[in-house]
Amino acid sequence: MKVKSAMRTVALLELLAARGDRPSRLHELAEELDVPRSSMYALLQTLVDQGWVRTDVTGALYAIGIRALLTGTGYLDSDRRVHLVRPFLDEASDALGETIHLARLDGPNVVYLATRESHEYLRTIDRVGRRVPAHAGALGLSLIHISEPTRRSKKKKKIDCYLVLISQM
Repeated sequence: MKVKSAMRTVALLELLAARGDRPSRLHELAEELDVPRSSMYALLQTLVDQGWVRTDVTGALYAIGIRALLTGTGYLDSDRRVHLVRPFLDEASDALGETIHLARLDGPNVVYLATRESHEYLRTIDRVGRRVPAHAGALGLSLIHISEPTRRSKKKKKIDCYLVLISQM
């Protein structure tokens, strides 16, 4: 059983997170999510009050709030694999002089969980918490490739596949 208000809340937070530094107006959010403006307004006010959504000084533009960061950080803090792999990221980056990532598949996307930046001038645009289409880079393609047997054998179960890969510079 799905709870309509919870589904709307999650959809709204994901939309605001995807827009990043492009705040949105009430009517844009209502139209995009096909929600009545009055319902969207009430939902936004609740989320603003709780810190999940922030507004500009006029109160007309909405963006993702600080609570989303705190929740994401809580996830990283609770994932023991991130802590276990971190020393290896450092060691590999130092030895190879390259940026090293830890990521996992999330549906058709890759989510970055940890990064050790190279000391070189060139930097990747990938950062912890960023979600990008898996087919758009070597890391995602590698994850898809090694997960194919898992996808076939477990059908629709979530793939929880981790891989550390040197970023392609």
